[in-house]
Amino acid sequence: MNKLKHDKVIDFVEHHMFLITLLLYLINFKTQTVYFGLGSWEINRTVGWGWDISIYFWYSLFGSFFIFTIGYGIVKLLKRKTSYQLSIGHIVSMILYILVTNFFGFSDVGFLTVGLVMWLFFILNVYKSTLCKI
Repeated sequence: MNKLKHDKVIDFVEHHMFLITLLLYLINFKTQTVYFGLGSWEINRTVGWGWDISIYFWYSLFGSFFIFTIGYGIVKLLKRKTSYQLSIGHIVSMILYILVTNFFGFSDVGFLTVGLVMWLFFILNVYKSTLCKI
């Protein structure tokens, strides 16, 4: 890749993490809908019906693509740029999260590890973006 194309990629990632995160959020939402369904997993007890919502606790705690999207949107509105290295790390960890949770099945340890790494990249990236303007 020549220098000009590489600079354009760096510039895009630094200035448009909001759009990248939004795209990954939509992909994650769609794959969860296809993989898990819309919310009823046919748990029928003697009371007649029921939904298992225990999985949503973990998604809301560690899979908060919505919070990442809002956070990067605020960074964009404040006209700040993100760190290229931290942004790439965050993108890779979000893609890994989508793969671990939606396609490979997930264990609690793997799920928590990827979730914590994802949050670490997000917090460091937002903190570093407050230090540098466009």
